[in-house]
Amino acid sequence: MTTLATFLACSGTAPSTQLSYRWYLTNLQAWLVERGRTLEDVDPGLFMEWLDLHTWAPATRRFAVAAVRAYTRYTFGDAHPCLRLKMRTVDSGPQRTLSLEEAIKLLRYLTGKDELDCTDPKRVRDLALVSLLLDTGLRAFEASALTVKNLDLAHQQLGVMQKGSRWRTAIYSVETRVRLRLWLSLRDRIALPGVEEVFVGIGGKKPGTRITPSGLRVMFRAIAPKAGIPHFGPHALRRSMACISLVSGASTRLVQRQGGWSNSKLVETYSRMLPDMAFAQWLPTRQLASADARD
Repeated sequence: MTTLATFLACSGTAPSTQLSYRWYLTNLQAWLVERGRTLEDVDPGLFMEWLDLHTWAPATRRFAVAAVRAYTRYTFGDAHPCLRLKMRTVDSGPQRTLSLEEAIKLLRYLTGKDELDCTDPKRVRDLALVSLLLDTGLRAFEASALTVKNLDLAHQQLGVMQKGSRWRTAIYSVETRVRLRLWLSLRDRIALPGVEEVFVGIGGKKPGTRITPSGLRVMFRAIAPKAGIPHFGPHALRRSMACISLVSGASTRLVQRQGGWSNSKLVETYSRMLPDMAFAQWLPTRQLASADARD
């Protein structure tokens, strides 16, 4: 039987996807061992029993199914019973997205009384990081992997490898450039030799090493209550980039380009998180009332 390591090495997926696949498959295999079963003889009913043990969101559930299907097809061929399992598409509903007011509160908290104050490196780093994610919509693994050499301050542009092993570029604001420059002036004294990533840990178990995607989630979980806003994760900032930009008047095509989405339909999926009040200024009766007042 193909080992998990061999499958992952031959999968052609991004390192972050391989880590996720490993987790799901290891979890399923351990659960099957407790029942005297193996992946080779698992049937759709048993597979669904394992899935139903977890309270995963629909997207996470689909990812778990994709991991198991990919492994069983690679290992046992197209006739494996699990490949006959049909998953019903379930609308996941609105997902966490920062409103304009929440984003302002978050940046105000991180800015503090003096944005240029360098006495608290963690605040300087967090402000630069949040500002960059709001501007660019970087995914957690992209922000984690972003290197100093690919952060072009002169042209306010960055480059990073995204999902599907595709190179992605994005721009950021003058305000974000100022915050990044301030963080980089402190970073060199904190990062360990040989660490090339922009954002590194301060304190914790591995200070001076790059911040991992899970580390980003822990960081934002701690920041949210201090900023006076509900909990949010790294991907909420990606959704916020799309929604705030669209409300501000950016075209879907421009948002797609900035966020590195492969097609506009994905941007439309994110735009479902736009608040109903975003349409207020375009309400027909308001437009008619304005026109009537001008006559």
